[in-house]
Amino acid sequence: AMIAALVAHVVAAHQGDASRVYVAGLSAGGAMAALVGQLYPDVFAAVGVHSGLAPGAAADMPGAFSAMRKGRKGKAATPATGAASPPTIVFHGTADATVHPGNADHVIDAALAGLRASGMTLNEVQDTDAAATPGERYAAAHLAALRAAAAVLAAQDRPSSKRSRVRSVWVVLPQVAAEFAEWADFFAAGARKRAAAEAGLECVSHREADDLVRDSDAFVARVAEYLGVPHQSSLSSLLLHVG
Repeated sequence: AMIAALVAHVVAAHQGDASRVYVAGLSAGGAMAALVGQLYPDVFAAVGVHSGLAPGAAADMPGAFSAMRKGRKGKAATPATGAASPPTIVFHGTADATVHPGNADHVIDAALAGLRASGMTLNEVQDTDAAATPGERYAAAHLAALRAAAAVLAAQDRPSSKRSRVRSVWVVLPQVAAEFAEWADFFAAGARKRAAAEAGLECVSHREADDLVRDSDAFVARVAEYLGVPHQSSLSSLLLHVG
């Protein structure tokens, strides 16, 4: 109640848009975000949970530590009003050694239970259908490579106090990590085709999409090695053409 009251006070004091208030948190903060989002759906438009526990997964400190280590189901909280539970987005690394990754599924289950309890009809969407056409698969693979390159820049680049014009990540990447120069040239050459594919133009063949999926997977693996983080190859299993 205190958090909801504080939010209402800040919105009123600063003339904020009460329909665009969101709550998010990490670890214990993620658990709190999930809980207050379900308790006060009239206050929060959406919820973000990063490596947290489901509402009701623990009632005391020992229980919380147990849920963190092993994962534990929660239960849908009873909202203070009759409003439907807000949409929830969940992030959780599969290599998390502090908070068991299975808690992410429990957070999602609790959020879905809250939505169903409010009478909302839910339709299941298969992830593998998200990139069904060659153009969609090409764009998804190119975007995966772009995000990997951005991770290199975030890890190595140093912020400057001087304002500069916006530059393509593929231009900056070789300046930060010269070993990726050829990769940068390769993906820069495909940027225009990606834009066309995202616009819905039929400009990519199955062969081109499959080739880029494999190349992007190899690039992401190389970036993971460069950054010293675990890599789980998933692009090929999700995006390669079957049939």
